[in-house]
Amino acid sequence: MKPQTFLTILIFIIILPTQAQIITDGTLGPTSNLTGPHFEIKANLGQQQGSNLFHSFQDFNLNSWESATFSGPNHIQNVISRVTGGEPSFINGRLQSQIGNANMYFLNPAGIMFGPSATLDVPGSFHASTADYLRFSDGGRFDATYPEQTLLTVAPPSAFGFLSDFPASIYSQAFSLSLPTIGKIFSLSFIITVWAISITNTAMYYSFAQQNEHIYVRHTTGIIGKL
Repeated sequence: MKPQTFLTILIFIIILPTQAQIITDGTLGPTSNLTGPHFEIKANLGQQQGSNLFHSFQDFNLNSWESATFSGPNHIQNVISRVTGGEPSFINGRLQSQIGNANMYFLNPAGIMFGPSATLDVPGSFHASTADYLRFSDGGRFDATYPEQTLLTVAPPSAFGFLSDFPASIYSQAFSLSLPTIGKIFSLSFIITVWAISITNTAMYYSFAQQNEHIYVRHTTGIIGKL
């Protein structure tokens, strides 16, 4: 096991009992320490560009009795979130979206852990990654490691970008997934350990790109993978 892999898993174990926090970082909207246990993440906390809705958080964690619900206009096609605070996200509650058929992207370069009580309920596809940034088809960039390099755009996401040879891990103890639309995608890039995941009406892809900077998103074929 690589030392960084062990360190990441150790960090996840340490943060298990931590009080949940969802705090916006103020780069795209107001800085706000949201009130739980049922966190409401509305469109005015982020920034809209065409059919893309961007959110930026300093911290994003959920305990088993908590939920985070994204809401916004029905024309939104992609809800794209990043965590910039440098700490891993521990998601052990309900993560859901009430926005039309929107896809959801969740980036945290510091790592992501889905706990045993985590549930996911989104109407579109769901992508979680420890990528440093998300690239768009017109060259736009949504950067979680260097937010000042962000260039928001109306174009669809096209690739996850990695700057490190040893990205942080995505670690799952077990969680349930509900993607009600048949043919939608659930994808995780840079998974180290997955114990158990249940999936409903969806295709599932694990993606690794140890030799490449980008993992490409193919919406036309419903594939996320390394090119």
